[in-house]
Amino acid sequence: MLETKKRDIDGFTFTVMQLPGKRGLRLWRRLGKILGPSLARAAASASGQVDFAGLAGAVEALFDNLTETELDAVVDELTGNALVLYEGSERPLKEVYDVLFAGRVETQLKLLMFALEVNYSGFFVGLRALVSPLLARAGTASAARSSSPTTSSPIGQLPD
Repeated sequence: MLETKKRDIDGFTFTVMQLPGKRGLRLWRRLGKILGPSLARAAASASGQVDFAGLAGAVEALFDNLTETELDAVVDELTGNALVLYEGSERPLKEVYDVLFAGRVETQLKLLMFALEVNYSGFFVGLRALVSPLLARAGTASAARSSSPTTSSPIGQLPD
């Protein structure tokens, strides 16, 4: 049975249904082709310190592999059966997508992350297990840097 989940995102209630098995697997392959090179570059730069050149390379690889046509296809696949509570009634998201998301890119990205979670939650558990040690090392490195005699201020503020 296909699982359906609801989530409130930025004042809208979205309902997302899992993709059927083969469609989910095909999308997983497509996402791997798009995200794989980017994730590989990001992982290669994960040394416990922020490597802006490595992260820039990862972002560049992502956008090199994500054409507009590919982006539309992924969004359509992830949200094709989604519903949204809009103007008092639950409606197919595809009917109101462009109007609803005009000026709301961040809301679109949150919805796409939710749809990925609905379809590939096991992957995110595994990814978290892989990334957690890297984040812990980065936190340790950051703490060591912050205990050094140099001081820094939040962006836009001057040191005391």
